[in-house]
Amino acid sequence: MAAGGLKSFQGGGVEISMPARADVALWKDKNGTWRGVLHDWDGPVPAALSVITGDWSRVAVPVALKEK
Repeated sequence: MAAGGLKSFQGGGVEISMPARADVALWKDKNGTWRGVLHDWDGPVPAALSVITGDWSRVAVPVALKEK
């Protein structure tokens, strides 16, 4: 599952309610283990996501290159 501006989701046995909108990707790896990525999120992983998995990566918004 990937969502831009996720606030809430319910389906497939998963229920998520976020304190603020977030860009999130969540999947099961080849071993069936949940993994996730939070894009440009400051602070701790929200409880609604940490109960799904403790394996969260962070991706920051890249800094734009300056033109020469």
